Amino acid sequence: ENPKVSAMPKGNSNATGPSRTSIPHRLSASSSGRWSTTSLIVVTALTTMLIASFISLTLKMQQPGCDRSPYNTSQLGKVIKLDDGSRVYEVVVVTDLDHDSKDATGKNWYSYIKRGVITINKELSKASVVWQDGKEVLLVDGAGNETKGFKGEWLTVKDGELWAGGLGKEWTTTEGVFVNRNPMWVKRITNDGCVRHVNWEEPYKQLRGAIGIHYPGYMIHESAQWSTVHRKWFFMPRRASKLMYTEAEDESRGTNYLLTASEDFSHVDARQVGKQNGPRGFSAFQFVPETKDQIIVALKSEEKDGVPVATYITIFDFQSGHILLDEQPLQGKYKYEGIAFV
Repeated sequence: ENPKVSAMPKGNSNATGPSRTSIPHRLSASSSGRWSTTSLIVVTALTTMLIASFISLTLKMQQPGCDRSPYNTSQLGKVIKLDDGSRVYEVVVVTDLDHDSKDATGKNWYSYIKRGVITINKELSKASVVWQDGKEVLLVDGAGNETKGFKGEWLTVKDGELWAGGLGKEWTTTEGVFVNRNPMWVKRITNDGCVRHVNWEEPYKQLRGAIGIHYPGYMIHESAQWSTVHRKWFFMPRRASKLMYTEAEDESRGTNYLLTASEDFSHVDARQVGKQNGPRGFSAFQFVPETKDQIIVALKSEEKDGVPVATYITIFDFQSGHILLDEQPLQGKYKYEGIAFV
């Protein structure tokens, strides 16, 4: 049965019941079954807000805590194109042995890597892969006829060969008693693994002699580079002293020297870089790319009782002596002994 609706007399201010203006708006259909304009606007606004909130929440849930900047898509590998249009790629594969990766001690985990070369023809219709044999090159101490392995301290490339050098001083006891001259040999290694042992006793003596050091004084090298631009050798010694070597005093004999030598070591130039700071000595350096081997970035490390204290980085112009960056400590008590541009 339809509800009865009583009409309100027009113009009768004394009529009983609530006036028209006092009736509250409701979010419901009117007696005629239709929505009022106000109700439709409110419902539409609320619905829009709910949809917008849901979309915003969904987008944020896809990447919690992350910005939406693009990912770095730089490729590490390089493509070598041959004259016939073929493309050559160097690849590395690595194992995942799961539980078998643990060694016998149970303290270390290891994986095997294998290097190879993939070649794809110009038409992209054929491919081949050649795996490298992975043979190791063993460097033996001294002239190569010792049973002890060579203690390498620096590496550089000269005329297509890898050069490996050691401390560059006579091997002594902890109290400075002479034992042998094995650390004064260097190794020349070809790209097919052939090793030549070269006696560098005289070049090493020329280097330390440039700053007035002679045996039993010593100079310890941990960083060296050959410059193809200048056709010279560059050395930044770790430690040096005109006094006899002793393990107790060695850690306080850091240097700030840069030594440059002609190819045959007939001429050696010595200069100081920045201020000398007792225990700090150079452990690695590199020429900054595209500066014509003029700007050098170097690391200096510091130890106390055989324990690393800190490593510092500095950048300078070796020709003018201008310091672009004063010695700045790296975070953490670590000894960094290598630096490379990647």
